[in-house]
Amino acid sequence: MNAVCRLLPLLLVATLFSLSGCGLQAARRGLLEAESAIQDVSAEPMHDQAAYHLSAARGLLDAARSEYEEADFYQAERFALQAREQAELARAVTDLRSRGTDR
Repeated sequence: MNAVCRLLPLLLVATLFSLSGCGLQAARRGLLEAESAIQDVSAEPMHDQAAYHLSAARGLLDAARSEYEEADFYQAERFALQAREQAELARAVTDLRSRGTDR
């Protein structure tokens, strides 16, 4: 029983450490995906209405980076996901508008 009492705090610390690493990795992956999506959509000509979504994506990415630096990995991942979604919306708006002008 005494050995279990001594090992329990170590086990809890190890578990918490491993769980925090998962959040760190998910947030980092989210940041990289958002950055890539923003770079991809920024590299091509963009319709005016898509600029709103790109601006929102950049702002959300800045917020994600800030939360990441503050070690709030959950919120960083959420902001990064929203940034990627806004970049994808910018691409979709541009694609739809360019198809509409081809006719």
